[in-house]
Amino acid sequence: MLGERMSAVYCDGFDTYSTIAERWTHIGTGAAPDIVTIAPRTGPSHLRMTSTTSNKYIRRSLGVGAHNTITVQLALYRVASGSGAAFGVQLYSTSLVAQTGIRVLDTGAIEARRGDLDAASTLLGTSSGVTVPFGAWAHIAFRTSLADTGAPFQIWINSNLVLNLTNQDTRQSGTDTLYEAIGLMSPTPSGVSNYVDDLVILNGAGSVNNTFIGDVQVLPRLVSGAGDRTQLTPYGNATNWQNVNEVKHDGINYNGSATPGNADLYTMQDVPAASTINFVQQTTYAGKNEAGVKNMAPIVKSDGTEYPQAAVGVPVGFFGGPLLNIYENDPATSAPWTGAGFNAAQLGAEVRA
Repeated sequence: MLGERMSAVYCDGFDTYSTIAERWTHIGTGAAPDIVTIAPRTGPSHLRMTSTTSNKYIRRSLGVGAHNTITVQLALYRVASGSGAAFGVQLYSTSLVAQTGIRVLDTGAIEARRGDLDAASTLLGTSSGVTVPFGAWAHIAFRTSLADTGAPFQIWINSNLVLNLTNQDTRQSGTDTLYEAIGLMSPTPSGVSNYVDDLVILNGAGSVNNTFIGDVQVLPRLVSGAGDRTQLTPYGNATNWQNVNEVKHDGINYNGSATPGNADLYTMQDVPAASTINFVQQTTYAGKNEAGVKNMAPIVKSDGTEYPQAAVGVPVGFFGGPLLNIYENDPATSAPWTGAGFNAAQLGAEVRA
């Protein structure tokens, strides 16, 4: 954080946005996978993926650059038995070539594969021992690198290492050496639903969070009150914090300013004081309603000091993808967050020229 090389890339509990299009691109012609509240593992919502011949997967950039080594962790709920591969995770290189992925079989075993899971792919290995059940949440994870030789490929089910390959060829084609995007897939059988929650993506660049970190949860924490700066003008509700404490933003209630240097800070919902916090992902929705370049900078305030992040451009409107900032450590201590440290911190944003 704040200039160090981070391993945490992205997390998603599918709780705090309105439509899947805010963060993912739907690949297909049918209805997109949706966010539902049927049986969330954590938080109020989760992702539902129901396969048809035209509605197969969603894809998004990894968010903070490309990476050679990737660890993907998520919770999967398999609703019903079918035939073939009921769920898959695809990794794409910088030229969006489908290079590597995993496939969950109807048996509950997980395959490690090279190539396009939706077309031709090569089996590298199959998990053994613990399997992914039906009708219950299971935590699955895999770690691999992109290379023609020497790459690892590890798979975990419920924190059990069920496949440990070394010296693998994980590059299907081309000369790319970095992964840039991830896809979630429900290729077969048609009509079978899978639920996804608690998605975490890590790389191998930093000194922490650089490999499998165990069965973790992605918990939403909403704005709970006014912080030490309330310089933006509220639109909708009379108080600034009440305009941004909604689970799903609507673009109707918001805070705004055209004056560089103006900012809002907010207190956040507490976590239990004894919580282990791997990292904090700040989600900021921002938009502009006039011509010209407009910028903003996310801020975290900890132990009485503000730590502004790099300024970023503000998109038109309020329904584009959110601006995400990851803090692996508490900037006031340069050590992992404690529950007490997070509960005392404030998050917000500042208008920039």
